[in-house]
Amino acid sequence: IAMGPSGPPVGYLFADIEGSTERWEKAPGQMQIAVARLDVLTDELIVRHGWRRVVETPISFRDRAAGQTKLNVAEQIRYLRHLSRLYPLALRRWLGGRT
Repeated sequence: IAMGPSGPPVGYLFADIEGSTERWEKAPGQMQIAVARLDVLTDELIVRHGWRRVVETPISFRDRAAGQTKLNVAEQIRYLRHLSRLYPLALRRWLGGRT
């Protein structure tokens, strides 16, 4: 994170899912979940920090070793509620604090 020349910080997020080509072939459902989670994290960083540009950084996800995924309808609804809470913050930033 670096301060912009005359304003808010500019964040760069560099991301990749290690071995993603093979994982998409072997476990597309798990890859969809991994990519969706990465999108959630990215969205939150952008909105909460008021970043203007985001570039992805390498990270890796491992296959689940035990248990079942928590991505069910309730979790998806929880995510949508989370986005609805972020929207007013993003709007305020976009309007320059005028609400």
